[in-house]
Amino acid sequence: MLLAEKSKRQTLQTIFTALFVLLLLGIAFLIYNRIQLKKNLTLQKELAEYEQKALHLQMNPHFVFNCLGSISSFIVQNGTDSAIKYLSKFSKLMRLTLEYSKESLIPIDKEMESLQNYLELEQLRFNNVFEFKLSKSNEIEDDMAIPPLLLQPFVENAIIHGLIPKKENGTISVDFSIEKNNLVCTILDNGIGFEKSKEIKENLVAIHKSMALDITKKRLEMMEASTAQKAKVEIKEIKNELGVIQGTKVVLNLPIQYIK
Repeated sequence: MLLAEKSKRQTLQTIFTALFVLLLLGIAFLIYNRIQLKKNLTLQKELAEYEQKALHLQMNPHFVFNCLGSISSFIVQNGTDSAIKYLSKFSKLMRLTLEYSKESLIPIDKEMESLQNYLELEQLRFNNVFEFKLSKSNEIEDDMAIPPLLLQPFVENAIIHGLIPKKENGTISVDFSIEKNNLVCTILDNGIGFEKSKEIKENLVAIHKSMALDITKKRLEMMEASTAQKAKVEIKEIKNELGVIQGTKVVLNLPIQYIK
């Protein structure tokens, strides 16, 4: 009887020991998996940040090329004296661009400063045929951030393909606001609209394909990957009650991000 009890006790101890070891192994496996998952997520996030920076560096040559083209046109049209003022603004914009190229995110105020300089350059280039306005909501905090040069291609398109072909005074506005926990960037112009612009471009002998918008779309994809939140752009024509086109509206819905 005693032997049977002793044997039963030993069997139970063996079972409990085995269960305890399995429990420890299970906990160790879960901890290991969590560590590996965290490492993978960190690597994915770092990869997305590096890809964002690479895409931003792709954008810079395109941006500089366009600015240099603007300077060339301005010198031909306005002469050397006026070009000095233009070059001064251009050098300031290039300094800001090089400064921002080191970062994957910059404060919204800095993006607005860059846009201000760019718009002033284009005003000079096109003899003030358009006015512009930059604004932001009071809800936007000082450390809220945006990838640098993200909006510039849309602003450039609004000017070159929307306002300039209109051949009369135009307006463009850029607004930053917060809606439903998203950063909303709205670019509004009263130009000819993208359908008419597309027709004009198709009728040209040499059609310039803008790479900037393609790069921007890739940057939005990278933003989604790194934040696990939606980042999208909507472009639509503005029409009055009679269906007459009165301009173009570009809306970017972005995740809210902060400077670390």
